[in-house]
Amino acid sequence: MKISIDLKFLATAIISLAIIIASITLLNYLFGPTVASVVGTILGVVALRAFDKLDYTPTVKLQTPAYNSDLFLSIVISIFIMLGLLRLLDASVDYAKLIYGSNYYCNWAPFILLVIFDWCLYIIAGILIGRIYPERALLLTGIACFITILVTIPAIYTSQTTDNVKKFMDCLFGVKYEKGDDSASGGVKIGQMIGLVIRIYLAILFARISSKASKKKDQ
Repeated sequence: MKISIDLKFLATAIISLAIIIASITLLNYLFGPTVASVVGTILGVVALRAFDKLDYTPTVKLQTPAYNSDLFLSIVISIFIMLGLLRLLDASVDYAKLIYGSNYYCNWAPFILLVIFDWCLYIIAGILIGRIYPERALLLTGIACFITILVTIPAIYTSQTTDNVKKFMDCLFGVKYEKGDDSASGGVKIGQMIGLVIRIYLAILFARISSKASKKKDQ
């Protein structure tokens, strides 16, 4: 596969990005994050409009190893579908903190809603991947789920996540954990891993169901 690159266009993009970053940094230092965010957004829009006017004339051609570009692209898109949807959960947690405070997990309403939303996101991801790529639904969902596990494991095994779960168990169920209780921490981590595996299974299951339904619809 050949990739054509316009060095002038690439240099312009790098210089523009450097100018925007420097401008945002300076404005943040002088006027605060609000002004920096607004001006940074405006500069980004202006830069996009400027790029649209530039001619793209490739000056360098690179030969890359042969590979199935369609499969590679579908894998990348599937991973982004899965991780992108799960990013919505992080945003929802931030809103829960904004509304209920840092101890949002001590309130049943946001806790139940976040749990339901979390599980639904995996199901939705599986359905979307199965619908978009019915012929490769299991393969692509499996790869996306594997990447999701790799990304999620460090969060599960950080002390902050374990401490939050302990606080949640104390607030809602009155379960007390003594400080330094390694067995309790291990139980919490195992519980989180089991929950992750079940959600992964649901994503793959619904990808399969969605792909089957999509094939029948196309027939």
